[in-house]
Amino acid sequence: MPIKLIEQIYKDSQLLTAKSGDFKRVTHSYLQTLIALRFNQQNKNIFIVLPNLYEAQKYYDNLSNLLDPSYVLFFPMDQTLTSLMALGSPEFKNERLYTLRKLLKADSKYIVVTTQEGILSRQLKPEDYEHSVKTICVNESYDLQDLSKKLIYDGYQFNYTVERPGEFSLRGSILDIYTHDHKEPYRLDFFGDTLESIKTFDVQTQISKDHVTSIDLAPLNELFYTDEMKQDALAKIHAYFDKLDLSEKESDKLTKDMMHLEERTRIDSLSLYIQFFNPDPTTILNFSNPYDLILVDPYKMKINEETSRKDLLTYSETMEGDAFIDLDFKMNLDTLLNQPHLAFEMYESTPNNYLDLSISDVEVFHAQLDQLILFIQEYQNYHILVAVKNLVTFERIKDFLNAHKIDYSFNDFNQHHIVLVNQDLPGSFVDNEKKFIVLTEEIILDTRKKSKVRYRSVINQAVKIRDVSELQNGDYVVHYDFGIGQYIGLKTMTLSGDKRDYLHII
Repeated sequence: MPIKLIEQIYKDSQLLTAKSGDFKRVTHSYLQTLIALRFNQQNKNIFIVLPNLYEAQKYYDNLSNLLDPSYVLFFPMDQTLTSLMALGSPEFKNERLYTLRKLLKADSKYIVVTTQEGILSRQLKPEDYEHSVKTICVNESYDLQDLSKKLIYDGYQFNYTVERPGEFSLRGSILDIYTHDHKEPYRLDFFGDTLESIKTFDVQTQISKDHVTSIDLAPLNELFYTDEMKQDALAKIHAYFDKLDLSEKESDKLTKDMMHLEERTRIDSLSLYIQFFNPDPTTILNFSNPYDLILVDPYKMKINEETSRKDLLTYSETMEGDAFIDLDFKMNLDTLLNQPHLAFEMYESTPNNYLDLSISDVEVFHAQLDQLILFIQEYQNYHILVAVKNLVTFERIKDFLNAHKIDYSFNDFNQHHIVLVNQDLPGSFVDNEKKFIVLTEEIILDTRKKSKVRYRSVINQAVKIRDVSELQNGDYVVHYDFGIGQYIGLKTMTLSGDKRDYLHII
């Protein structure tokens, strides 16, 4: 209902229809609200690009609260150097794969929240993803060896007993597969080439549970390839690097990378070779048509671009050569800035040709409700929407307004200039041009909104262990009372006269 009220205020705003333009002096809460309005009115995808992951997570969270969360996708990406050194988050990778596949299905319009690293990162072609998904159905015939080969191509690792996502096991006529998009692994039971049943099963007990009629098998990594694609890429990579004078460190890295590529191990560290698998400059934008592009704080993005360049130069100094940083594993920021987009700068100190929207923040009331009275009196000619999610706080503010004989409504601005709703909005702002104000409980009571970032595509990457022998020095473990720590071995201690071995966790 708050969105419907705000739509009445902004029904003629150019921000809901403009295809391009540069704007300054806005707030994040205002922009998130207007993006939600634009999404409701437009029949196309919207890509929102933030300068860093922190802001991207906040936009993703707030837009998911404003809209049906199934329409809001996340495409998080680690910084360039982190990805280059294969230190990226597996959760981020799985979320990116989820987003790419949702865009390819094109069964709805979406908002995609990402960072400049995410939007500029090169990908395989959309048709590669389309051809990579295989649907397995009960009562159909399949060659078990062909299925095993596909799983290997997709990045799955063979294990005699499936224990964690990304593993498969083949024992006679039974194929176990643990995908990344389901909380439990699947057990496929064949009779000859005919798939008789698909069941989920418990990892610990190995007991079968629920029947399903079909599953989709898709790659676990953004870089996936057949043996033919691998041989073609290897030839191109060798031809490229044979022309260069590599340092010893670069030669060592290249040798290790080619081994990983050949054996399909540490695939996440091989994304910098994407140009040899797809020569076309493909990004996530190629997975969507049509779309709107919104850039938030492009000035910060330019600073980030320069910082990234310096980081890569430092990396090249470490490697004693620039062979790897010269690879085309990401696009330049200019390719983004040169296409139609809406740009929003948060501050006034931007070029004069930016349209000044004069949106301002609201000073915190510090739970002093008398300040709310003074604020209402100061802005008595404005429409004021008070959005409070907490029911106790809602009743408190309602009683306070009643006690001070301040008129308000619960649903529209036709009778009163104040509307009080028991719902959440991204935050407070003042729009002097529209004479419209949003107040939320974070401003009124000086509370902090907790982030609730949802990674819908991923499950727990951890695995339960049954015996201490399964632990290796350096493994990260979760202690029941003290949380995450690092296992560094067994330690013998004497307590109450008894000698016992204890796990040493730091």
